[in-house]
Amino acid sequence: MDLPPRPHLKSESTRNNPTKLILLPNFLADATSLCANKYLIQGWQNFSTFNRNLEACKTQDFIARRVTYMKSTDPAAVTDANIQFSIDSTEPDECIAHCCRVSAMTLQSPTKPKLHEHHKLSLNDKAIWDQSYLEEYLGLHEDTQTWEYITEAKYRELRPLTGSALPSMAISKIKTDADGNPDRAKCPIVVLGNLDPHNWSSSDCFAPVLSPLELRLMISLSTKLRIVPKTSDVSQAFCQSILPENEKYMIKPPKGCPITPSDVYLILNKTLYGLKRSPHHWYDTCTKVLKSIGLSPRPNAPCLFTGTLIEGEPSIYLGLFVDDFIYFSESTKVEKYFEEEFEKHFKVDFQGEITHFLGVKFTAIRHEDNHLTIYMTQQIDTEALISKADLATTNGTSTPYRSSHPVVAVPDIDLPLHEKFSTSSCKNWLAL
Repeated sequence: MDLPPRPHLKSESTRNNPTKLILLPNFLADATSLCANKYLIQGWQNFSTFNRNLEACKTQDFIARRVTYMKSTDPAAVTDANIQFSIDSTEPDECIAHCCRVSAMTLQSPTKPKLHEHHKLSLNDKAIWDQSYLEEYLGLHEDTQTWEYITEAKYRELRPLTGSALPSMAISKIKTDADGNPDRAKCPIVVLGNLDPHNWSSSDCFAPVLSPLELRLMISLSTKLRIVPKTSDVSQAFCQSILPENEKYMIKPPKGCPITPSDVYLILNKTLYGLKRSPHHWYDTCTKVLKSIGLSPRPNAPCLFTGTLIEGEPSIYLGLFVDDFIYFSESTKVEKYFEEEFEKHFKVDFQGEITHFLGVKFTAIRHEDNHLTIYMTQQIDTEALISKADLATTNGTSTPYRSSHPVVAVPDIDLPLHEKFSTSSCKNWLAL
């Protein structure tokens, strides 16, 4: 079938005559014909040809990702059955142990790649990011059992009840140490929660976090007690809470996932990053666990916890910021007891004495008389802000204030407003 002639614009220029109309003769008829015959796609390419090419590209990309995961080019090795067997035959502890805390120290490029673009990386970086994704996926699939596989037929059956499947994606992140150097490569899997069909209110989704003021309060208290605080974080914290029956979600696997079998959807048993209510559920879950151990939140500070865990021993103090927390006690026995009890409920990375927390670098100095001094700095963030704002080479502007001379008071001089704040007036005030 011959293509109908493409519509032509009238050649008369409208640059200097913006009210002049551009005529498109027979546009509606031509457009209707193109749509009806499925030519209006990919530069007028035949629809069936385009669709055939698209499916071929999808198949090649899917097989390439599976070859990456199975480390084999044998066609039999990348079948659905073998992929499923590889996952099912791996013990949860083995899944997590062999790839936990993937180091980013040897990354050759600071690029944070998309999952389906790992093949474009150098062999070194590709191995790191592949292993990081493996840590995340198997941790969710096996360790926390955040989801279950369902077939496309089951998805169609459940869709009227739970809504359409939400897209998901893996976000590459490089966590840094106290000095801003690459420390850990992470690929958290998140749901596009902005497409959540539920109409949640702000109170439904709210979860408190430790404020900067509360953090300084804890550091002040630890300094007074001469104790260096310790820090920890919960692995995959937002995947610890069981979803209520009225909050069931189905999601699509991340684009480029080399592990999920084809034509499979994921139905969530637990909360996942990206869902609007995940922070709320995690705070409730964590608070219940802390209360069961013996800690209680302060009435006006829901992220500050205290409690006496062992009779006759000193109290323990804890500050919670989402999945990171800071804690200390005058008794190492109490700290050890807390760590053992808390680890029974969550997979926790206890990091020892504080070096950095919430973007702040901490330096603890113990003096000869056993007094403790803790310095808090944000040099890395400050330098990054200066660089981002291009202020490194900017000249400062002088002010009428004299360095090292404190301002005791500013006299109330009866002057018009525009003169009261002039430079000459300020100099006069400072001279008084």
